Amino acid sequence: MDVKQRRNNIDDGKVNRETAKRLIDHARTQLLAHSAGYRRMRQILNQGYQTPIPRLLANEILAELDPQGMAGRLCHACKRRVFRVTGPNHIWSADGHDKLKPYGITVYGFIDAWSLKILGMYAHVTNNDPRHVGLYFLQLAAASGGIPLKVTTDHGTETMDMAAYQIQLPQKYGGITFQEANTHMHFTKSIHNQKIEY
Repeated sequence: MDVKQRRNNIDDGKVNRETAKRLIDHARTQLLAHSAGYRRMRQILNQGYQTPIPRLLANEILAELDPQGMAGRLCHACKRRVFRVTGPNHIWSADGHDKLKPYGITVYGFIDAWSLKILGMYAHVTNNDPRHVGLYFLQLAAASGGIPLKVTTDHGTETMDMAAYQIQLPQKYGGITFQEANTHMHFTKSIHNQKIEY
C-alpha cells in the first residue's frame, strides 16, 4: 500500500503565513467568499490559488480576519433539535445495524423513544429484506399488546412492509382515514432518527 502524507505549501516553505493571510483576504473580498468557513476556504485556496494550507492555519487566519463570522458559524455547529415524546409507546424508533455483517450477522432493533427501552433486537443474516423487518414489527406488536402511535425510521427500502402495517392496522381496526393513518409513520434522515445503540 502506497501511503503518503499530504503536503501543504506552508510546510514546504513555498508560502508563509502572511501570504496565506493575504490570499484568504483576497478570496473573501474579491471572490465574494466572505461567508466561507475554514473548510471551504481551504478548498478555494487549493483549487483557485493552487495553495494548500493546513486546516488549523486556515481556521486561525479566518478567526483573525472575521471573528464575528467564525463565532456565528460556531453557534450553528451543533444545533440540537428538541425531541418531544408524550409518553411510553407513543413513538418507536427502528433501525438496522451492519457492524457485524462481516461475520454474517445483521441486527435490527426497536426502542421506545420516551424511555429509550430496547423493545426488540433481532439478529439475522439480513436486515435489508422488508419481509423480515415487517415480521419483526408484527412480532413485537403482538408481544407488546399493540402498535405505537407513531414509528420513526430512515428511508430504507427494508421499512416498506413495516410502514404498510403501521398505516393499515390503525386504518382497518381503529376506524380512521388513510390520511390520519399516514401520519402514524414518520420517515426521517438516518442521522435524525433516535439512536438505538448506546
